[in-house]
Amino acid sequence: MSTPLPWQVVRQGPSSFSCIALEIVEHTRADVLAVVQAMGIAHPQPTLRTDDEIMQRADELNKLRDDGDYVGGQIHALAWTQGLAEFTPGTRTEWGKARRPTPEQANAEHHMITGRVYLGGDKFHGRDFFSGADEALWWALGR
Repeated sequence: MSTPLPWQVVRQGPSSFSCIALEIVEHTRADVLAVVQAMGIAHPQPTLRTDDEIMQRADELNKLRDDGDYVGGQIHALAWTQGLAEFTPGTRTEWGKARRPTPEQANAEHHMITGRVYLGGDKFHGRDFFSGADEALWWALGR
């Protein structure tokens, strides 16, 4: 049996668009931001919280860190916004430390993470990791 298509897995709504965007990026290797913008699901004026706010939240989460993936996903997403992660949290694209995403890139990657949540994760992490990353990036985007 083949893998169901995103719109067969998820009811219509914002999450289904994120699943479709993720599938497009994975199958074409297209730029995440370009896909999200072309689909018309990009936030018109995304912003990120201040570096101090993000680092304070990451420090709080580090104190809670355990073997669970949820907090690990949160920490990874916040670290990525600060240029401290080698891979993007949703697409697992090599990013390179010291490179920070723009608010537009963070918003686009958030769509990829949401898609991962609804598609059940990937070969590296399960739904818990991406649920944590989803929550943290949503917070970092000030929503």
